[in-house]
Amino acid sequence: MCCIITPTHVVCANVGDSRAVVGSKNQSIALTDDHKPENPDECARIERAGGFVADNRVVGELAMSRAIGDFRYKLNPNFAFHEQLVIPVPDISVHERNRKNDYVLVVACDGVWDAMSNDEAAVFTQQFLEKPQSFSIQDYMDQPMGKKRRLASAEDDSNDTSSNENSEEDDEESGEDNDALKPTSLNAASALIAVALAKGSMDNISAIVVKFPAARQLEASEDH
Repeated sequence: MCCIITPTHVVCANVGDSRAVVGSKNQSIALTDDHKPENPDECARIERAGGFVADNRVVGELAMSRAIGDFRYKLNPNFAFHEQLVIPVPDISVHERNRKNDYVLVVACDGVWDAMSNDEAAVFTQQFLEKPQSFSIQDYMDQPMGKKRRLASAEDDSNDTSSNENSEEDDEESGEDNDALKPTSLNAASALIAVALAKGSMDNISAIVVKFPAARQLEASEDH
């Protein structure tokens, strides 16, 4: 997964089952499609390469149909690289940014999306940025957990990401502030991970949140 953010667009290239979603004012916008073996086009290619899909996995083993690695699924000398059981060819998408309505970009692997929908992740992230001090994991749990749990500490993740456009967002995103209750990209990503874990996700779990300039509207609503 690679996302390039320009002042006007977000360009995304994806191979596999990670996902990029823009959370805007009125909707979530998926920038990627998961490369799953059960998808008709992916399944047809796998079968043309002499394979099959069982239990939604390539030859009953691999849960995604495109990958950079997994070379043992790419060794048939009779097929080109883009015709193998598993291919490294990315899908490219271009999202024209709306500076008034685009609040966040959420990039996460399947461990997050196994537990949360696109809409849920977008809403969760925006609500966290609006009121990080009062928001709890419990609000997004499917089943009661008993004692209310606070969102994850900023120390649970080591990387912060911001678009850093013309110094619009480099104040609290500098990585120097370790306060877990601040509305930073780092804390929002840690919160997503904590919710996925709390919901029982057992897959790989990682997340990146990019906060766009419009997210300042959310912070301002908390100040007032």
